[in-house]
Amino acid sequence: QPPSFSPIGWLDLLVFGGLESLGVLAILGNIALITVLLRNKYLNRASFMLMLSLATADVLHGIVTTTFFYPPVILKYSPMPEIGIRLYNIVDWTAWAVTLTHMSAICLDRLVAIMLYGRYNQLVTVARIQKFCIFVWIFFFSANCVFFFFNFCCLTQPLREHNYYTFGYPNYDPPRFNIYTLYYTPVEILTICILTVSNPITLVQLYRRHKRKVALRMQGSSKSSVAGGLLSSQRSQWQRASTMLLEMSMKMGSRAISGDVRDMATRRANRQQQRILVQISVVALIFYAYMTAYYISYYVTYLQSTATMIFNSFFYSTTHMINPVIYFSLNKEMREQLCDAIKAYYHILTCRPNPPMPSRSNTHREHTIDRPHPSVTTYSETVPFFSSSSCTNYK
Repeated sequence: QPPSFSPIGWLDLLVFGGLESLGVLAILGNIALITVLLRNKYLNRASFMLMLSLATADVLHGIVTTTFFYPPVILKYSPMPEIGIRLYNIVDWTAWAVTLTHMSAICLDRLVAIMLYGRYNQLVTVARIQKFCIFVWIFFFSANCVFFFFNFCCLTQPLREHNYYTFGYPNYDPPRFNIYTLYYTPVEILTICILTVSNPITLVQLYRRHKRKVALRMQGSSKSSVAGGLLSSQRSQWQRASTMLLEMSMKMGSRAISGDVRDMATRRANRQQQRILVQISVVALIFYAYMTAYYISYYVTYLQSTATMIFNSFFYSTTHMINPVIYFSLNKEMREQLCDAIKAYYHILTCRPNPPMPSRSNTHREHTIDRPHPSVTTYSETVPFFSSSSCTNYK
C-alpha cells in the first residue's frame, strides 16, 4: 500500500529523471536500430543477426526499467502486484540471458573473423547464428517460465531499503535458496571471462592490421615512380590484407580501377577501420566495465552506500542504450538509412505518396551494386561491423 506521507527530494527527481530518460532512449534507439537492420537487409550477414537479437533484448530491458524498476523512486512504493512482479521477471531474466550470451557471441565472432578470416565464411554462417539466437531465446524463456510456475525464489524487484534507487533480491529471514543466482551466475562469470580474453586480442589484431596497411601504402607510394609493376603487386597484396578496401573495390566500378579511385578508397577504408576500433572497444568495454563493477561492488567489497546503488542503476541502463548511440554516431550510412526510414513511415502515417526520386545515398548504392569487381574475393571479417557499406550489395 502507498505510504501516507513520503516526501520527494531533489535527489529522487534527479535519479528518476535520469534513469527514465536512459530507459526511453534504450527503447527508441534500439527500435530505430532494428528498423534500419530490417529495412536495409543487413541480416544477410551473421554478425548483424546477433545485433538484431541483442537490440531486441535491450528494448525489453528498457521497457522493464521504465515501467517496473524505477517508477517507485518517485512513487515511494512499488504498485506492482505479485503476479506482475513474476511476469516482469520472466521478461527481464530472459532479456538478460540474451544480452550475456550475445555479447559473448559478438566478441567471439569478431575474434574468429580476425584470426581465421580466410575460413570465417565456412565457420560462421547465417543459418548457424539464426539457430543459436532462436535456441537462446527459447531455452532461457522456457527456464524462466518453469521458475514462474513453480514460484521459485527469489524475484528481482525495486528495493525499499535503498529508497528504490536500485533493484535486487529482497532480504529473507531465514535466508532462502535463490534459483536465479544458481542459474545465471555461471553465465555471467563465463561472459566476463570471454570478454576478458577476446577483446584485447581482437583490438591488438585490428591495430596491427591497420599499421600494416599504412606501412604498405607508404612503401608503395615511395616506389610508385620507380616500378609500376612492383606497385601493382604491393597494392594487390595490400588489398588481400585490407578489411574494408576489398568490399569497397568490389563496388567501386569496372576491372580497371584508376589509381586515384584506389587512393580515395584507401583513405576511406582507413577511416572505417578507425570506426571499427571505436565501435568494438566502446560497446564491449562499457558492458565489461559494468559487469566488473557489479561483481566487485556486490560480491567482493559488499558496498551498500546510496552512491553505489545509484551508480549501478545508471551504469546498468547505460549498457542498454549505448549500442544504437554508438552505431548511429559513427556510421553516416546508417544515419541516412534511419532518416529514410523515418520519412517513409511519416509518409505512410500521413497517407502521402513516397517521393518518386530515390535519395542520393540510395542512388549511389544502386550504382555501386551494378558494377562489382570480378577479381575480388571478400571475407566477412573485412566488413565494418556496423557499416552499411558492407551490406549494400544485398540491397
